[in-house]
Amino acid sequence: MIRAAKDAPERIVIDGCPTGCARRIMDSNLIQIDRYVIVTELGINKTHDFDVDDCDVDIIVKKVHASDGNAPPNNLLVGRRLRDRDDCSS
Repeated sequence: MIRAAKDAPERIVIDGCPTGCARRIMDSNLIQIDRYVIVTELGINKTHDFDVDDCDVDIIVKKVHASDGNAPPNNLLVGRRLRDRDDCSS
């Protein structure tokens, strides 16, 4: 996985919470992060299962696309919701 991340043309890291486990793995291996999102800062609760809500996935994907690819991960503002949960048609 580390080699694949180093060789990737763009590295998108999605962490479940502010602890930043995925970011720490990238940092400890000196791998640049191009886009970074923290799921809980989007108003989505962290869970430990794979029963994901399609609306939550949509919110995360839109945030990744909206992220400034040139900004360092520590400077990205990821706390804004892209749309309200009531607006999601899933």
